Order: sequence, then structure tokens, then C-alpha cells
Amino acid sequence: MAIWLIVAGADAVADIIRGLKPVETKAQFEARWERERKERHRVAVAVHMDEERKEQKRIEHAQHRAQQREAAQRIKSSVAGFFR
Repeated sequence: MAIWLIVAGADAVADIIRGLKPVETKAQFEARWERERKERHRVAVAVHMDEERKEQKRIEHAQHRAQQREAAQRIKSSVAGFFR
């Protein structure tokens, strides 16, 4: 494992020297970290709100179906009472 770290470190140093990977300062790292954290939070909130909307839609659908069943039962009772 130590050899792997040495090789990886040497590759990173070579990349920096060649200018392929710019060095990220602590301030840049913290700013990037904060942006990514805010983005993760935004996505989590959006997913949560979507789940709440789906649940609300399911509840509304179930209530609508119950109202339809009740209306059908009232009509059925009325028709049955009419023919008695």
C-alpha cells in the first residue's frame, strides 16, 4: 500500500508540475464543499417534497374513490327503494 501511495503522490506532483491539475486552495476547497453541500440539500428537499406530493395525490385519489362508492351506494339504494 505504501508503494501505491508513493506512486499516486508522484503522479499527482507530476500532474501539478505539468499544469494538468491546478492546486485547490483551502478557501477554494471550502467554497466547493459548501456549494456541493447546498446542492445535495436542495436535491434532498426536492425529493422529499416530491414524495409528499405523491402521498397527497394518493390520499386525494382514495378520498375521491370513497366518495364515488358512497354516491353509487346511495343511487343503488334509491333505485332499490323506488322498485319496492
